[in-house]
Amino acid sequence: MSFPMGSQVFCGENPRAAIITTKEMKTWPMPEFTTRDLATCLWKSDNAEFPEIVLVSYYADIENDPICVELNSLMRFCNGRGLPIIICADSNAHSEAWGCPNNNTRGDTYEEFISVNTLGILNRGRMPTFETSRASSIIDITLASYYICDYITD
Repeated sequence: MSFPMGSQVFCGENPRAAIITTKEMKTWPMPEFTTRDLATCLWKSDNAEFPEIVLVSYYADIENDPICVELNSLMRFCNGRGLPIIICADSNAHSEAWGCPNNNTRGDTYEEFISVNTLGILNRGRMPTFETSRASSIIDITLASYYICDYITD
């Protein structure tokens, strides 16, 4: 797989989650919060109100807890420093909060995580985010610190 010249790739070993940024974005790795299923980097944005934003790609394996220990640690780190965060997650969870017709236990866990960490859900509508010939669902979600949600468009 090739990426545009100057792109940066943030991921752990044998990754199932990754972040790819363009050379125009000023981003730095956060290895203490990066695993096979959690990719994290710090973005030095051009926004005067939010000069640093933590970007996250997260794969929540259906066989594991919905929220991994490392993601909880990252949230404590960000909340303790007032750093806004944007999380793009393959949650493998269902919740009416992001358009699913019903909740499952994993979705309930995500709803609590979202509430405790004052995150906003950026998903809109009921379009499936995962589709195969056998099924479709809304399991991919984008979350952000509530106070930056209005700054995120398209």
